Amino acid sequence: MTFIEPLLFWLFVPFILLPIIIHLINRMRYTPIKWAAMDFLFKAKRSSTKFARIREWLILACRCLALLFLAFTLARPLSGGWLGWALSGSSDTVIVLLDRSSSMSTYDESGQVNKVQRAVKMVRQSAEKMPAGTKFVVIDSGSSKAMIIDDLARLEDQVLFGVTDGGVSMKDMLKTAYQYIETANPGNCEIWLTSDLQMSSWQPGSEDWQTLNADFKKLKSQASFRVLGLSHQPAKNISISVKSVRRFQESGKSKLLASIQLSRSYTGPETVQITVNMNGSETARRIKITQESLLFEHKFKLPEGDTGGYGFFRLPEDRQPGDNISYFAYGPGVDVKTAIVSQQKYAKLLSLAAAPPRGQQSQAHVVDKNQVAGKNVRQYSLVILDNQDINDKEEAQLLKYVEKGGQLLVFPPVRKGKRLLKFIDPDEVQRAEKDYRVASWDEFQGPLANTLQGESLPLNKLSIVTRQLSKDPGQVLAAYEDGQPFLSRYGLGKGSLYYCSSSVAADWSDLYKGPILLPMLNRLVRDGAKKFSTVSTENCRYEEAGKVLEVLLGDKSQAIKSLHAGVYKRGDEILVLNRPAFEDSMTMVDEEKIKDLFDGLEFSMFNQSSDKTGSETQSELFSIFAVLMLVLLVIEAFMTLNKPLKREEAV
Repeated sequence: MTFIEPLLFWLFVPFILLPIIIHLINRMRYTPIKWAAMDFLFKAKRSSTKFARIREWLILACRCLALLFLAFTLARPLSGGWLGWALSGSSDTVIVLLDRSSSMSTYDESGQVNKVQRAVKMVRQSAEKMPAGTKFVVIDSGSSKAMIIDDLARLEDQVLFGVTDGGVSMKDMLKTAYQYIETANPGNCEIWLTSDLQMSSWQPGSEDWQTLNADFKKLKSQASFRVLGLSHQPAKNISISVKSVRRFQESGKSKLLASIQLSRSYTGPETVQITVNMNGSETARRIKITQESLLFEHKFKLPEGDTGGYGFFRLPEDRQPGDNISYFAYGPGVDVKTAIVSQQKYAKLLSLAAAPPRGQQSQAHVVDKNQVAGKNVRQYSLVILDNQDINDKEEAQLLKYVEKGGQLLVFPPVRKGKRLLKFIDPDEVQRAEKDYRVASWDEFQGPLANTLQGESLPLNKLSIVTRQLSKDPGQVLAAYEDGQPFLSRYGLGKGSLYYCSSSVAADWSDLYKGPILLPMLNRLVRDGAKKFSTVSTENCRYEEAGKVLEVLLGDKSQAIKSLHAGVYKRGDEILVLNRPAFEDSMTMVDEEKIKDLFDGLEFSMFNQSSDKTGSETQSELFSIFAVLMLVLLVIEAFMTLNKPLKREEAV
């Protein structure tokens, strides 16, 4: 139990002793004198004297408890819930971290309020109870920028603080909060975090949390943390996602093959009706599903001369509308080329693994490094450097290739002592007495993500005996058991540079066997081929500047269009925006793990696990204590009444 006005409670507590003090003073008014006749009377009425003392103590207890309940009433006590957690302290500034991600679109059992709206309501109710003069700052997952809120009614603005189709990173929002506190020095702060507690949103295994924890402990301004968890989920939910679209030729005809994944939170056979939109024409398709996840393909026949189009796959409406639709687009067919720069005997193996999927005109050849110098490199989707030493001119050409959207993958060994391609700083070659094992990797996106069927790549089964690390780890996509990177990514312009710390050579690892190498290279080829396409597929995200998006398919009323799924025209490019794949993850983070992230900091958490609308906030209990106080006063008055004397009948 907490109080809205705790100061009044502590100021009034000493007055509870007042009845006891008065009682003791009254006892001091008389000086007892022993008298034999009175001793006889006291002995005769000993039983009635004991009752009188009990009644005296009961009256005293009623008076003290009545004053105690009066103190509770004035302090306005609160029952258990979010409001009490939020108001358990007094701060100069409240920073609200608002999760507006796609998964927060889940509605409660009434079907009228989603998680973002509920979070805003609870935050606003708590904010209205804060002392006058408290400053409120909001950092939302859409923009991840600190915004001072003068009018709390602005939190109801659906454009500024409504649900988006983007994702969320709680640690990134906390970094923004830390930067704001460090710069603005706003005094004692409370940081309120709203979240549906998705594992992908928190990523408790990230080393960034340790750095954040240490940074907050060093702040001059004291910061406390309150987490509002909205972890309730519908008993049944199903999501749909377009994983890929591929144009190909079959019997001389152009066709489009879309791979679609259905994911459920339950099991049991059922038939799902899906609406398919293709260039404005809608059809319905019924899919039978028995397991939690199903990947199916849908084939479109394209008219002769077709140069591109767009559409979506949609499920019927349910309580989680954010995952009911997924958009796609396609352009004209493109040729895909891959260059393997290597003189090793296993170079042919790399060219076979890098061959794009069937149905496309594709080439993957072993070439000399001179063939990827100059303008020739532009024709490739992926360039693989294996055990190569390049000069400054060749390096400059390859970096320019990456900036334009190309994908570059480097395998060791790399000559130590010279930074390669601006990012790779090679260390000594290491040989293990016992195999190096890959322990963790990004399963949601990137070249090592799970398969379309949801299966994880068997990286933990790789046998690696030799490795050469880079001193600059970049973005670690996969790491060994000792935390060192197995695969690193370095972003540059529109493209990416990747460094794998082990080779496909048999005396380095068994990467050559294919279960990892084949999907990894194919995904890099597809990413590199995007630079030749007029269609780009990305996750919804905040764009403050850039080209204006023209809505081709989606909600035209949205002000910040890049935060909402749809098909857009951006200059000469068609842009498809969908929610991030990890937003469909149903794995929740354990509350104890969240507490561990804030170890040593002032922290409290309230998890609203029920979706009933009336249970999210605390209720004031002053009326209950007021009634109890009145009841005690009535009892005290009744016990203090003198009984009327009985008239004795005349004899």
